[in-house]
Amino acid sequence: MANINKTPILFYVRGNSMNDGSRKSLIEGDVLTCEEIDIQSVEEDRLYVIQSNGDTFVRRVTLCDNDQLTAIPLNASYEECKLNKSDVQHIYLIVMRQCTTVIDIE
Repeated sequence: MANINKTPILFYVRGNSMNDGSRKSLIEGDVLTCEEIDIQSVEEDRLYVIQSNGDTFVRRVTLCDNDQLTAIPLNASYEECKLNKSDVQHIYLIVMRQCTTVIDIE
């Protein structure tokens, strides 16, 4: 993994893999303020932005063992995946979320 950059970074949510209809859901257009962390600092059952093998995605993470973690979407239509920690280029802790609010006005 590259050097850790502690400067906050913003990500815009696209797609619905993290939308299960609950209050924890991340909705397309939400803005996530994140800080990069060391992969060894990942805590069980928290949401992270992960960059691995050219892809960037948000998932709930559980730890499998010292070498792997499981990335779990909130939306049951998507499958969880196991990642080798060595394949994770960057991992970001979500420190703040700005929610998208949609109001229908007639």
